[in-house]
Amino acid sequence: MSDAARARVLGVLSIALFFVPLIAPLVQGGTLVYVLFRAWRGSLDRTSVIVAAVGAALGFVLFLATEYIWIV
Repeated sequence: MSDAARARVLGVLSIALFFVPLIAPLVQGGTLVYVLFRAWRGSLDRTSVIVAAVGAALGFVLFLATEYIWIV
């Protein structure tokens, strides 16, 4: 699997797993670190960086909203 495909899959997984309390922040943080590291080295295209970074950010926002709803 190429770096671009792996980044896109991680971005989609970050959104798909937002409701799993222990796994979601690890997947989202790992996605962000992976994308930033690969983008810095120049091995990812712009579309893959955008898909993965937006997926990680959106997944994290959904995770926080879900945690807020469960607590309140």
